[in-house]
Amino acid sequence: MRTFIYRLRQVLDDKECKRIVFSQGCYSWAAGSDCWLDCEEFEQLTAKAEKLLQADADGAIDCLRQAIELYKGEYLPEVAYSEWIIPVRYNYHRMFLEAVYMLIQLLQEKGCHQEIGKLCEKVLKNEPYDEQLHIAYIEYLLAEGRHQQALRHYKYITSMLYKDLGVKPSPAMRAVYKKIQSGKIASPQEIGDITDILQTTEKQSGSFFCKGETFYSILKLEQRKAERTGRPVSVAILGIVSDTPLRQDKKQAILQQLLNIVTGCLRKGDVVSFNHKEVLLLLPNLDDDQISAVLKRVRRQCLQQLPHKNINLSVRLLPLTVIK
Repeated sequence: MRTFIYRLRQVLDDKECKRIVFSQGCYSWAAGSDCWLDCEEFEQLTAKAEKLLQADADGAIDCLRQAIELYKGEYLPEVAYSEWIIPVRYNYHRMFLEAVYMLIQLLQEKGCHQEIGKLCEKVLKNEPYDEQLHIAYIEYLLAEGRHQQALRHYKYITSMLYKDLGVKPSPAMRAVYKKIQSGKIASPQEIGDITDILQTTEKQSGSFFCKGETFYSILKLEQRKAERTGRPVSVAILGIVSDTPLRQDKKQAILQQLLNIVTGCLRKGDVVSFNHKEVLLLLPNLDDDQISAVLKRVRRQCLQQLPHKNINLSVRLLPLTVIK
């Protein structure tokens, strides 16, 4: 050990040599304020991103990008067989994947599909069996309109998981397969099924609720109509404001209640969606006075029916032209 320490001191400069401390028969490294460790930086960036998640999504995205760039693989791979390193390595690996998942979710909300694709391609090189990443990658392909490639990737990953691990497609993977199928050209049999649906006489109440992908498709359709007809189209974004911080589970429960209220108090032809942070309402063919009347009615109904004190409703109105 003394020989190794001697050689190490020959390599280091005088200031760095002073960091090698000998005490009670042991050598240690005395880190000072000017010492930078990538693992500490990684922890600080992920913690900061979680704090910024609700108030500053762009700031959280920037922190997550830096944290993911810092992660270069397994922690201290040169001591792979030391038992003490296993829980530390597992912890950093878990933090890395959580940062990746969080960044993907934030990028999805902003519609940054190409960055999601590049991120998934990069991470999947070292995480080939991570189903959640494969699902995100397939959704990126669908968002880009590359349905055939999405189908090929679905078949590849489900076959690999079953062959290598004996794992069948999970409910989440089966759900993304339905999305792939929904983008295919309908067969004559499927057209017959659609005719049966159109001929049903079942009464449906409330507005039309759909998931984000369908809402976006309807939005693009209305945009095309607006370009041809000149009729106004707007999107209202409804959120909740609390005097005190809310736990994530409680916030989600209140948002679900808000969604139910909004869906119930609008017309059948109105389109409503939900992105886990806000409720989205499509308002086509309405002038400013009509939109104002609709939003007043929605606000009144929500404040009357939400069984929570210190909760208010935030409303933002976006004209269609600003939506990308």
